[in-house]
Amino acid sequence: NTDQGRELIRLTNDDRVKSVPAWSPDGRSIAFLSAEDGVYGIPQLAVIPASGGPARILTTGLDRWINSFRFSPDGQWIYIAYEHLGGANLARVRLRDGLLEPQLQGEQQVWSFDVSRGGALAAVIQHMNDAPELHAVARGRAQRLTGINDAFLRGVVRGSKEKVEFKSPDGTAVEAFVTRPPQSVAGRRYPTLLHIHGGPVGQFAYGFDFEAQYFAAHGYVVVQPNPRGSTGRGQAFVRGIYQNWGITDYDDVIAAVDHVIGMGVADPDRLGVLGYSYGGYMTNVIITRTHRFKAAASGAGHSYIAGNYGHDIYQQWYNWELGPPWENRERYDRLSPLLRAGQVQTPTLFLGGRDDWNVPILNAELFYQSLRKR
Repeated sequence: NTDQGRELIRLTNDDRVKSVPAWSPDGRSIAFLSAEDGVYGIPQLAVIPASGGPARILTTGLDRWINSFRFSPDGQWIYIAYEHLGGANLARVRLRDGLLEPQLQGEQQVWSFDVSRGGALAAVIQHMNDAPELHAVARGRAQRLTGINDAFLRGVVRGSKEKVEFKSPDGTAVEAFVTRPPQSVAGRRYPTLLHIHGGPVGQFAYGFDFEAQYFAAHGYVVVQPNPRGSTGRGQAFVRGIYQNWGITDYDDVIAAVDHVIGMGVADPDRLGVLGYSYGGYMTNVIITRTHRFKAAASGAGHSYIAGNYGHDIYQQWYNWELGPPWENRERYDRLSPLLRAGQVQTPTLFLGGRDDWNVPILNAELFYQSLRKR
């Protein structure tokens, strides 16, 4: 305002989480991302008058996790990138009425994008097994403009990568990316690694994945599922693990392994499991619930949830989802794989960082000591 901020105008007054505000070209509106909560709430596109007034959510009908947005030069549209079934698409939303028009859909991952003063779209895009390159986007198609990673890709042999879809035991649809070793032979089964992503709110996606390719180059099939808690299937799917960490999503990741075994690709007698952060937590859960895996690697994974209350960075999250441990100890214990360490038969490598206050090393030390005792 005219007094350079000496008087502040509060525009919002509710419990929704807001992020990345941006001015419209004419300065009359502010767009931002708005979510029901800061853990599982899907960010939706909202706009509010800069002079004050009610905010409008423009993407209530999309039900997808919006990553970023840009105003069109005339301010009539807002372009968005949103996650969808292991990828990310582009669309635009009309400010006047929330009309949504797809701009680029399909099997790709849009990492970032921008809109020129003339309205042209440019985006960094990856496809199934390619490295990111800059593309021009027009009329629903992407034209590749750069070849920055071509020399690198010519110098390595990549394992093949595909997306598969299957059903969890309760009928929930889930997808996973499967990377096979280079020169893999049809009809032959390979040792297989179940690789679980962190977050838990996130997803494995299209594009070159160094970790999967590294293991594939050493003869492994790599299965990377997007279980409940992942971001490509809408609000209910993300919130499917609320107070159920390692329960509903356990069924999903095991179903992914079973599906790849059913494809005739994975060897059921040579299975390993690994993950970092929430993927490490899920690894801890898995070794307490099944003996199918011959080895495990748990990176920065929670093991004893009550032990982290007041110790890591998530007190607000714990209070919101689980309540204080002295009032809701059953919830904390039910979600703590350490308390089932007596059931573990899987040789496990624990990894963590001494100064990691996201998932403190305490979690690995407790589980390591418990398995050493056994």
